[in-house]
Amino acid sequence: MTETPAVTFDADGFRAWLDARNDGGAGGAANNLIANPLLDTAYQPIDGETGFLVETTLHALHRAPGQRAWVYGAGVSDVKVWSTTHPEGGPDGGLAGQVTVDGAVLSLERLTDDDLVPRQHNILPGYEAAAHALDALAGQVDFVARRYRDLSALDDVVDAEVVDEVVERRSA
Repeated sequence: MTETPAVTFDADGFRAWLDARNDGGAGGAANNLIANPLLDTAYQPIDGETGFLVETTLHALHRAPGQRAWVYGAGVSDVKVWSTTHPEGGPDGGLAGQVTVDGAVLSLERLTDDDLVPRQHNILPGYEAAAHALDALAGQVDFVARRYRDLSALDDVVDAEVVDEVVERRSA
């Protein structure tokens, strides 16, 4: 049986969203690319702001009705992310977050700059860096959701076996 992903990041849907007319009042921007300056500028991994790029892009997608770039699967109601900081202060480019799966709020593994946008990419347009990073985030969300559901199914089996054992002992 093939499971539906917890979250699907669709690069074509993302490009369509970038090109779509922006009616959100973002300074009269013609489209979502122009309305989101981080996406319309060059991205360099040395800036250490990948987490902020993802946080900002995901927030914009959450506010966009009908977008097809970031789509939740059944039982997944939310992904929240926030940039992490370096212990000595300032952004470190990482990202932490959580996802709600079947009503349970689950932590995501911290993703580093390199996890989100591989270092092999020196300079990219912001929207390409965001696409790499959102794809990596979707993979992490899917992994956490699958693991949770696998463990929940195992718990259900174990619980049923314990109940059967208790019933057998009481009836003996």
